[in-house]
Amino acid sequence: MIRQGNKEDAVLSLRQAVEAAPRNARYALVLGVAYESFDQKEQARAAYSQGLMSSPWDPELLLAMFRLNQDNGDVEEARDYADRFLKARPDHELAEQLRQILTTPDRSK
Repeated sequence: MIRQGNKEDAVLSLRQAVEAAPRNARYALVLGVAYESFDQKEQARAAYSQGLMSSPWDPELLLAMFRLNQDNGDVEEARDYADRFLKARPDHELAEQLRQILTTPDRSK
């Protein structure tokens, strides 16, 4: 549905899936990705947060929250999610890149 440009139907279907299975972190992740693709960042954040409530160490959700916060300039929040991601998946292919981000001083202060 998303690829066909039917945004409202796609999001509605995904929201219904999340409501039917609120403990399914995968549904929350896909809903968040859909919201992000439509530039609805706050809705994406809410979807990812809901997924993390049931699966607090889900690496894909942690990485999604890291990216979202980094893109929004929320450096401390991004660092927190990067740190949690590294605890969940220390050997992930992005681990070294995230470690570098965590050890780079925050220049926005």
